[in-house]
Amino acid sequence: MNNRKVQSEFDTFYFDTFTCFRWISLIEIIDLYSYICKCFEILKSKKIFNTGYVIMPNHLHLKVYTQNEINTNNDITAETKRFMAY
Repeated sequence: MNNRKVQSEFDTFYFDTFTCFRWISLIEIIDLYSYICKCFEILKSKKIFNTGYVIMPNHLHLKVYTQNEINTNNDITAETKRFMAY
């Protein structure tokens, strides 16, 4: 899924939503729930902090706080989504 707007600010909150291809319940079918929670630790190491989330069978909502001054929120979340897809 492409990002519609470059999220380049830091020391701010963002609301991110990831949706599975064609709204297929891939998160439930593959049982990605625990892996998604592990991804929160990866994001934390990159100075993006999870402040709230909802995991549904076919999509995910995140409220994150970013302190990363080097990479944009788009770059880091795109990388995380790519590894989830593997």
